[in-house]
Amino acid sequence: MSASRQASLPLVAWTMLSATFACSSSPTNRHPAPSASAASLASAAPLWSTPRPELRRGMAYIEPGALVAGSPPNSLPRRPDRELPGEQVMLKGYYVDKFPYPNEEGAIPTTNVTQAEAQALCEKSGKRLCSELEWERACKGPSNFVYSWGDKYRADVCHLGATILPRPSGMKVGCHSDFGVYDLHGGVLEWTSSAFRRGAAEGRVTVRGGNGIAGELVGRCANSESADPNTRSQEIGLRCCVGPENNAVVVIAAGHGDAIERIDRIDEAQFQRLLGQLHSDEAPDLKDQKLTVHRAFHWRPISNELLLAFTACTEGPLPHRCGLLLGRDLPGQPTALAWAGSGYVPSSLHMDEHAEKIWLLGLDAQGRFKRLVRYQAGLILVGPKERRVPSAKSKKRRPR
Repeated sequence: MSASRQASLPLVAWTMLSATFACSSSPTNRHPAPSASAASLASAAPLWSTPRPELRRGMAYIEPGALVAGSPPNSLPRRPDRELPGEQVMLKGYYVDKFPYPNEEGAIPTTNVTQAEAQALCEKSGKRLCSELEWERACKGPSNFVYSWGDKYRADVCHLGATILPRPSGMKVGCHSDFGVYDLHGGVLEWTSSAFRRGAAEGRVTVRGGNGIAGELVGRCANSESADPNTRSQEIGLRCCVGPENNAVVVIAAGHGDAIERIDRIDEAQFQRLLGQLHSDEAPDLKDQKLTVHRAFHWRPISNELLLAFTACTEGPLPHRCGLLLGRDLPGQPTALAWAGSGYVPSSLHMDEHAEKIWLLGLDAQGRFKRLVRYQAGLILVGPKERRVPSAKSKKRRPR
């Protein structure tokens, strides 16, 4: 159920039909102050002024409060082309089924239904499909955890890191959020009522939960996938909610710009900020060495991700030690992601057919080589040296 991922800074639009509110406490990292994009469009009493409703059998009550939607830009792993950058959204209270439909402990979740058929199943019980942000809040709990059980990844809690299969509900007793909602991950994906408004995707809807080999990534509460609403699949089930639907929606515009773009004016201070974040064990040859920057680039591997790439070499006696420094320089949060050595010469970069990949060409005592530098969920993976280097005509080369 993967979706295409593709380049620039996030443009996020929100629609909220909720109450205007004021927060008297100071914001924290987990509960940042609401941004203008999360402003209310209707004026009413505070969301938490309504008395707590009575309990409903087989359902968990999700109290009114703040959802920190998505994940902070420097968190890892992360999918910036489909996640909000940790924006605070206030949601009204609602109920959600404790287990996937048919909401019975020990039952196999119902699958092979379209989104409309899933909605009809919920309506037969006087319920509705949950919106994707209602689903995310039920998963993150009142503390806005990364995973339903906490902030640290543990594959065993929900049997993550495996292919999607329907599993009996409630078999993993620790696989629940602090709201008491079970099996949000580790089993099948679940239909939501929300359209998938990311980039150029049209006519698709958001599904949440599920499983996958990359458990640390797909098991996060912020993770989302897209599906054709008319799909019937063994991998997609449903979960129902009750209460007035929260109308907050996620809209992330497609980024624009070349995948690799040379920066004419090198910002030496920016380079030094990133270099200062590089661990010595990632580039042992650079210890106590002064570097000279030769070129700088913007790299947009996917939508809403903008990375910096600097080619640099050590100063002093030959042979120089050269390479490519990659990172992000968000305000107050410089982050070095990788150093890819290019031997004795400044790195030469060549685009792969996919924007998530670039080839670095270098030279060492054994001759020319190439290395694959690959972007994956916020991380940079640097491949080994490969000695079969293509000719300049075999790959499209951008001006360097």
